[in-house]
Amino acid sequence: MDRSGLRQLIQYKDLLWAESSQRQVPDRDLANQTILSHASVFTAQQDQFTYTLKPTNIPAGTTPSFELRLYTSYDSKAKVPEALPELTLCADSACTKTLDADVAVFDSKNLPTGLVDPHPKPLSHAYLKHTLTTPEVYLRVKGHNISGAGRYTLVISSFDVMLKQADLVLPSQSKTPALELGTGAALTRKQDGVTGKGTIVGVIDTGIDWCHSDFLDANGKSRILLLWDQTIQPQNGEVSPDVGNDKDPKNDFGVLYTKQDIDKALAKCDKQAIRTVDTNGHGTHVTGIAASSGAKPGMAPGVDLLIVKYTFKTVNQPASVDWLLDEAKKRKQPIAINMSLGSLAGPKDGTSTTEKHITSRVGEGKNIIVSAGNSGLKSLWASGVVEAAKPLSLTLRYLRSSTYSGGWYTLYTHPDDTYDFELQLPDGSSYKANWKQSQKWNLPDGTLYLYAGRGRLQNWISTSIAYIKKQPAKKEEKLTLIITRKSAKGDGRFNGYSTSTKGNARFGSHFKKYASGSYAGTMGSPSVAPGAFAIASHSMRFVWDVANKPFHYSSTHKNFGFLATSSSRGPTGDGRFGVGITAPGQYILSSNSSDRPVDNSTLVDKAYRAISGTSMSAPMVTGAAALVLEKAPQAFVRPLLRAHARKPGCCTFDEHEWGAGYLYTLGIFDRLKNVTKPSLQIKTSSGQTQGQAPLKMTFVATSTDTIVEYHWDLDGDTLTDEITTKPEISKTYTKGAMFDVHVIGYNEAGMSGSAKLTISIQSPPPPEHPEPEPSEVVETKVEKVAEPPRELIVEPTPEATVDASVEKEDVVEVSREAPKERVKEPQLPEREPLTESSKEKEPVHEAVKESPKEEVADIPAPSPEGCQCHVEGGAAPVDIGMLFGLLFLFVAFRRGRCP
Repeated sequence: MDRSGLRQLIQYKDLLWAESSQRQVPDRDLANQTILSHASVFTAQQDQFTYTLKPTNIPAGTTPSFELRLYTSYDSKAKVPEALPELTLCADSACTKTLDADVAVFDSKNLPTGLVDPHPKPLSHAYLKHTLTTPEVYLRVKGHNISGAGRYTLVISSFDVMLKQADLVLPSQSKTPALELGTGAALTRKQDGVTGKGTIVGVIDTGIDWCHSDFLDANGKSRILLLWDQTIQPQNGEVSPDVGNDKDPKNDFGVLYTKQDIDKALAKCDKQAIRTVDTNGHGTHVTGIAASSGAKPGMAPGVDLLIVKYTFKTVNQPASVDWLLDEAKKRKQPIAINMSLGSLAGPKDGTSTTEKHITSRVGEGKNIIVSAGNSGLKSLWASGVVEAAKPLSLTLRYLRSSTYSGGWYTLYTHPDDTYDFELQLPDGSSYKANWKQSQKWNLPDGTLYLYAGRGRLQNWISTSIAYIKKQPAKKEEKLTLIITRKSAKGDGRFNGYSTSTKGNARFGSHFKKYASGSYAGTMGSPSVAPGAFAIASHSMRFVWDVANKPFHYSSTHKNFGFLATSSSRGPTGDGRFGVGITAPGQYILSSNSSDRPVDNSTLVDKAYRAISGTSMSAPMVTGAAALVLEKAPQAFVRPLLRAHARKPGCCTFDEHEWGAGYLYTLGIFDRLKNVTKPSLQIKTSSGQTQGQAPLKMTFVATSTDTIVEYHWDLDGDTLTDEITTKPEISKTYTKGAMFDVHVIGYNEAGMSGSAKLTISIQSPPPPEHPEPEPSEVVETKVEKVAEPPRELIVEPTPEATVDASVEKEDVVEVSREAPKERVKEPQLPEREPLTESSKEKEPVHEAVKESPKEEVADIPAPSPEGCQCHVEGGAAPVDIGMLFGLLFLFVAFRRGRCP
């Protein structure tokens, strides 16, 4: 579908999203194989090279098969391929005896004179398949019609053999080594006899096509144990799950379908009996990558499935996680939970409600895998230090866009610092706000907002800034934010985030950019949770064929095995690396939901399609985790998968981008042999175990084993409060009580040991002049604003639009949201969620309908549904009407759900 078709579609009031791209013919199951790739160039003087393939790890009794591919790059200036590749398989090094050959052309009638294509099929790369019956075989690559740089890539893959660099002898002229790629999952399943049987994969996403054959067992029965659809309400005898496991129906919502319900409806795929559908298709695709047992198997085809169709308009992530963990516990099965979702809201430091919840829940046999995000091409993060009384200038960019008309920035600063702010517009005008002051200015072309120091979080004070234009930005504009630090009590550090995924707000200074062109600090929440296993995405494709059309080249995939430029990078807001590991995520072939409207954009056939993003790389790791849990059900898999990862040989390694490196499963169970649980001891650094509050105590863990992660329970509630890589942590106790402090240490095999220390804290002495008990609403006084007067802030209602120009990102997105109610100042316009779609210049883009919104703790934003339960931080100045609203939300929150 072209852009004009999309513009017609937006006239339909019920349309929530749409996507557009060319239809592709992807390679099948490449990510599950073991791979060797080598990149070089053809020149007029040297247009032919010979490689020798001699595998050394062939299992006894095996006759291995190989797939051979030869790709060329695309000359973007001349708009032609840089060469016409020819791949020849030979029995000898001189290639006097040819075994097979192929030429990478779409139309075999246009071959150069004298060149014959034995396999005249419409592929833009040369492709051969060979079963090895001799110790070695020779591969000759030749470039015809060389243009531009003449780049090519040779790719060798196998389901049967572990391929290593030494297995491919390169031409003597080669200056770069071959790359070892692929997860090796197919061979791992074969050699180690694992499928994930006895483990559970839980998926929180847009639902699942429960009738798809990929989710049935060998007897045609469903592998889905339970399916919780949060977006519908019970009818005709349907029931909700016991949310919170508290037997209180007031907290329950959605509809729960059992395996028995699904099996009964399978024969006719009865969508009246099982009303849940996946019209987006994202959840079905993600689940297929991790767990398909169909014609195109996923990483762990033998797992049981627990599915949550998540409502992306209400923050129910903690309830979803707990429900999955409770169900796994009832069945005494280990679980790997996949969350291919996220939001840009919040300080990204692990302190949001969901981030802390995830950290508190992971542990032995409980693993949560989260996509890092797809904002790598956007300068969404800025950081720096403001010296006392020395103003700092921060550049805010609003990009040219045919759709977006502005967006929000949030600055997070030390709670002991105070600041004054001044916004300078391109026309030379200037607008100021002092600390704790909320300002709004109605300008001829839009509205300017500056809320200085209005939000209190656990570790930060937040300031929010926005320039919302009346019309989409026809040209890029730059604003300058002058930040003046008034106090010297804090450290002067600031973290700034653009929180509008669908907006055109970026930072123009104080950001970090990697050599790849991607930006640092772009990970979403909850992937930044210390307990989350955050997954980046790397490329496994080089060039794409379009069905029934001339072949298509994607410049973003010219570097085979490189990190996707769209993949979000660390660090987190509190300085951790962020990314845990990297897995294949670009144009991954997986299950297509039959509930999804047929648009042929990403469809390969009716049952399968290929899409991209960290949404796709995360379930690769989730499936790998399930394979490990089959043999080691008590494992916390993050340390093990990180220890077994392969460092990328393609490029400069930075853990903020790559995590530990490429996901790899072959040989991973060797790391579990002869491994014992580590021993652990705990003490305080001072030796003191008692004292009067407030008392700061530093705990130190010691072990004779190598510990890579420490999970700390500092208040004795059996839930993890903090996760560190160092063996010590500090906490200030402000209340009197006995506390059992626990630490669990994990070694590189994911095995754990624990230790406990009991401390006694005496209550602090009463104050000489007791202060009155604080009320629920901290501030009730409405502050006066001198110039201009305070006005009603109306949250803008986005129109359904098509964007084709934001930061030259070839993204086509249609969005329509429910109208927002008018609310009084100081309400912020709603932060946009992060969707798990690739934002590179790629022909396919996948969008999650509306990702979960993590509330920013500065000034609460109204939900499209009228409320959001997970609101953190201090309250802003409110009038009487707002007090009643806050009281209503407080009562609803205490009940555990939205009213």
